[in-house]
Amino acid sequence: MTATVDFSLSLAEQCAAIWEATDRAHDDLERMRRVPPLVRLWTGGNADLAHLVECENKARWEDPDNDTGPGVLKMDFSLPQAQWLNDMYGRIKRGEKRNVLVSMDYMGNRWSGLLEEVSVDTDELGYSELTATFLSDFEQLKTKLLWATPTMPAIFQPIKVFGLAGPAPWVCEAALHINLVRENSSLLTFPDDPMNPSSWWTGYDMANWTVVVKPTSFMEWMSRGVPWAILTSRFKYWHEAAQSILADAELSLRWRRWFTGDPPPWPGAKVRHGALVVWIEDKSGVEAGTANGGTLFDGLFRTIRQYTEDFVENLEEQITDMPVVADYRIPGKRLTDARVPYVYYPPDSPGVRRSSFKQRPARAVQLVTGGHSMPGVNETMSALTQGIFDIVGNALQIGSIGGSIDAMLKPFYEDCVAGDTIIHGPDGDERIDVLAARGRPFRVWSLTPDGHRVPATAILAFKKGRTELFEYVLDDGRAIKATHQHRFLTREGFMRGSAVVVGTEIATVDHDDLPRRAIEVAAVKVEDAQYENLRETSALTFRKVVSVQSVGIDDFYDMHVPGWENYSANGFWNHNTILAWIAVKLFQRAQVSGDFRYFEYFIASAGKAYTLDSLMVLRAGAFETRTIFSGSMEITNAAPYAIGASGVGHFDKGDRVATRIPGDLTRRIHVERVSKTVLEWDPDKFPEYEIVLGGERLQEDPLARLMRHIDKARSDLKEAGVF
Repeated sequence: MTATVDFSLSLAEQCAAIWEATDRAHDDLERMRRVPPLVRLWTGGNADLAHLVECENKARWEDPDNDTGPGVLKMDFSLPQAQWLNDMYGRIKRGEKRNVLVSMDYMGNRWSGLLEEVSVDTDELGYSELTATFLSDFEQLKTKLLWATPTMPAIFQPIKVFGLAGPAPWVCEAALHINLVRENSSLLTFPDDPMNPSSWWTGYDMANWTVVVKPTSFMEWMSRGVPWAILTSRFKYWHEAAQSILADAELSLRWRRWFTGDPPPWPGAKVRHGALVVWIEDKSGVEAGTANGGTLFDGLFRTIRQYTEDFVENLEEQITDMPVVADYRIPGKRLTDARVPYVYYPPDSPGVRRSSFKQRPARAVQLVTGGHSMPGVNETMSALTQGIFDIVGNALQIGSIGGSIDAMLKPFYEDCVAGDTIIHGPDGDERIDVLAARGRPFRVWSLTPDGHRVPATAILAFKKGRTELFEYVLDDGRAIKATHQHRFLTREGFMRGSAVVVGTEIATVDHDDLPRRAIEVAAVKVEDAQYENLRETSALTFRKVVSVQSVGIDDFYDMHVPGWENYSANGFWNHNTILAWIAVKLFQRAQVSGDFRYFEYFIASAGKAYTLDSLMVLRAGAFETRTIFSGSMEITNAAPYAIGASGVGHFDKGDRVATRIPGDLTRRIHVERVSKTVLEWDPDKFPEYEIVLGGERLQEDPLARLMRHIDKARSDLKEAGVF
């Protein structure tokens, strides 16, 4: 409600009117809190309403951010609702189907999910009570696989790794939507932006889908300034691919069952009764600037997220402006703006019944990941990068983003040559900068350890940036420009350019004098040691270096040849970039951690090193080992605030909340996002909330934590192809 002040009244009368309006607002809010939650049971067939639940002994609904939460109903077993829940075979016989949907509506929010199990317990007096356990609808999303080639049947998956790049919310939504199309349609093609509703056509009818994604286009997410992300999957479940991206970008996945009579989930939407509508919200404010702590003495301070040069570590840069949120000045309007938290729970807040706070300092200061890349990963990432550039093209002035990607890759690669270097191959000779611009795999000549020339496939040709190049000239006049880190094949094996001097003998090849051979494929990576002390052959001649000179700063390029790990360019035998292990030090974290600290943290990544995907793996590792603050508070009706949907409650899951630790003499204010809400009631207790702030995993049960790690290990093994 809103209040107006009649300035013709005296000051005392105005104060009385304001006080009266305030009392009315409080009374209205209290009446909303006292409205009992609406709990309904629906059939699993057509989502027909089966029962209202009104005589439960206890109800508890957990709603964690970006994960599954359990819901529990306890009731007298003699009640018809309990009998119906227990009668699985009767539901099947009546055509209602085995599964049961539950929905719980309270304060504008809706918790919904599927029945997981029922149990009936009988005490010594013969009293029987049924306990029904439900899992929230996020669990349904955990069964959605991201196929490597979603437009093709399972027997034919030519693309080995599915990938998308773009704004973090868009890649998560689009990946899910594309695979929902696969599940519900036989279409073999997609529009450039599958999340733009203007590109949908008649055959793209979602009216009968059980899960739909609320559309938000690529350009709309770009305009909101959200961070970019890269999503890849080798038959991962959607949540496995998306959860680290959502966590890193501090995004909240939202979902809501739509029932007939509800407002449409978006303008013009045509969805099925009972359909699960999914979308992503950015409640963090980290990219636009948000409150990030402070003290009672100095007030809140605001920060905006920046990134280190390698894009692995986050930096929080303090900003001085404090925006005025006009909505906060409208009486009766309840919401939270991510830039400035509205809700503050001090230690003496009347609504807080109990609290628990935990903090964990950041751990390792160096991240390690890698191993040799799986077949197909690098092909996909190279084609993916070029494909995304082609899609968004001039609209995004992608050159700046391309420069950022160059900067991300630069620390990870070593062997580099000038852009005018001629790459030799069975299909002809071409400059490496031209091959990089094409963004497609190509064939090269490689050298086997027994001195034979064989065709091989090269991938991931790319521009790496600008650095000092050196020209290496041989006694027969041939020359090549490369960095000092580039490796040439010599009589002693592969040697870095920095060790090459006048008189060093380097391996060369004259392709015009060699016959074609059958294609040979290296089954595994050929180790560098196998190329030591080679004898000359028809494909291998050693020439002396007569000059090594700097040619100044210029663009430099590189490529990867899986298996043989080498290629011919300008008549030289050259080592390619190695796809092995990455070790990245977090300098900002190291500076504040002190000399006595944890050092390394290994991130399982199915061997996908030195690709754009590895950047996301490293960021996930930095997030996993970050400093964590976690708080748990049991709040009587969230007083003096209300938890609920925006406009109904002051805040909800995902919103930022400020609080202080009781007894903390520093009086530091902690601002954290609500990572979980728990609503609970019984016949003797009105609905009451418990909220968890910040790092929910610090509050996690040890057994639950163990099971989560087991699930993570299974996911890593599946991604590596073990399962």
